[in-house]
Amino acid sequence: MDVFSTSSNVNYQLAKKQLDSVALRQKALSANIANSQTPHYKRQDVDVNFETHLASLIEQGAIDEFEKATPQIKIDSQRSANTHGNNVELDRELLYMQENNIRYQFLLKVTDEILKTTKNAITGNSFQG
Repeated sequence: MDVFSTSSNVNYQLAKKQLDSVALRQKALSANIANSQTPHYKRQDVDVNFETHLASLIEQGAIDEFEKATPQIKIDSQRSANTHGNNVELDRELLYMQENNIRYQFLLKVTDEILKTTKNAITGNSFQG
C-alpha cells in the first residue's frame, strides 16, 4: 500500500510533513528572536514554497518525491536591514511565532483525529470522540 492509497493516509502524511515544517519554523523564529540585536544577522524562515510543493506532489501522485520532501530554512534577504545590518523585527517575529503555535495546535488535532479514526476502523469500534 503506497502513501496515497487512502484519503486519510494522504491527510496524515501531509499533516506530518506540515508538522515538520512548523517545527523547523519554530527553530528559525527562535533563532531570529535570539539574534534580534546581533549586528548583520539576517532573519531565517522556512521556504514559503514548501507547502505549495507538497500540494503539487500530491496532485501529481509523485509518491517518492513526496516522501523525500523536507522543509528548508532560507535566509530572508528581501527585508530591509536596520542601521546595524540586522533585518529582524522583533514584534513581527513574535507574531509569526504565535501564528506558528496556532498552526502547530491545529495540525496536532488533525493528526489526532486521523489516528483515532484509523484506530477505530482497525478495532471495529464505533466512531466516538
